Amino acid sequence: MDGAVFPSRYRNREQARRLFGSDADRYAGFYLAGDPLADELAEWTERSGEPAKAEFERALGRGISTVPNPPPELRRFFERGDQVPPWVDFAQIRTGALAYQRFGILGMIVLSAWSLINGYHSSAAVKPLAFTGQLRHRTQRRLAETARFVSEASQVDGLRVGRPGREISLRVSMIHAHVRRACLDSGRWRTDVWGLPINQADMFGTYWSFRS
Repeated sequence: MDGAVFPSRYRNREQARRLFGSDADRYAGFYLAGDPLADELAEWTERSGEPAKAEFERALGRGISTVPNPPPELRRFFERGDQVPPWVDFAQIRTGALAYQRFGILGMIVLSAWSLINGYHSSAAVKPLAFTGQLRHRTQRRLAETARFVSEASQVDGLRVGRPGREISLRVSMIHAHVRRACLDSGRWRTDVWGLPINQADMFGTYWSFRS
């Protein structure tokens, strides 16, 4: 990817290329990738106000088919959420969920005392939390929301259509989209330095830290 432009947070590039080849630049490219479908839906809901929020909640709880004449932004978002990629193996996911649940409350202690704290070492990745004040003013709520998301998503079949894990995952996608807009609209966000707020590379890093 010679000639490609990356955020300046992508350091030691030559060493990364020697170690990981083309995957290094490929991964760094995701610093500039958000979630286009969620982002366009967030823009529509902010533009349309309370009726749009009501339609989102209806589609989330009862399915997009229950929304009369849904706007394309809403339809595209939920059609993607309803599709199961061919590579998904629910049997393997079930095995992973059962293994994760064996940790019980200890898993949540490790999540809050190690995984989350370790993830905060990446100052660029947690910039959106600083911008929104989540770390300083709503720490306990932030931890509770993260714990619930992890708990519901790791239930057996928790990510299937109609289950709480899937519903929370879609809701989190929308929250992230609204935060991206707020950060970018603030006039203080440095995409050239940090990449996009809540980008795909940082989300992968978050998932990776949670598995530790």
